[in-house]
Amino acid sequence: MNHLAPRFALLVVSFATLVSGCSKKDAPAAPAPSASAPVVVAVAAPEPTASAAASAARPLAPTPRPVSSQATADAASIRACCAALHAEAAKATPAEKSITTTAAATCDVIAQQVQASTTSRSSALTSLQAALRAKSLPAACH
Repeated sequence: MNHLAPRFALLVVSFATLVSGCSKKDAPAAPAPSASAPVVVAVAAPEPTASAAASAARPLAPTPRPVSSQATADAASIRACCAALHAEAAKATPAEKSITTTAAATCDVIAQQVQASTTSRSSALTSLQAALRAKSLPAACH
């Protein structure tokens, strides 16, 4: 029991400090500045640095990469897959509708990425199969 005495004392002191802090009345608010003495705050504009000048010289939007004919063909293939997924989503059972609709919406985004050559066709199909979980991809996707 002797080892509890310091903890009990700390608890009592903490509680007393908390209670005494709550009983204090708020200090009166500082008087508002009078209308006859306006306060003026001067803010200096920051001087441009070398890195700011270099970033100003760069274009705001990245230059789009050229789209290859293979990317265009792959994107057309993925868009056909998306159309098949949208058709399946329209006739899906209520249990499968959510998954199929989500996969179809995902497909639309992936088709744009394939068109921009940021995603390959095989990666797109893998992502779509993962979105469909255990359900297989439509024949138009193969």
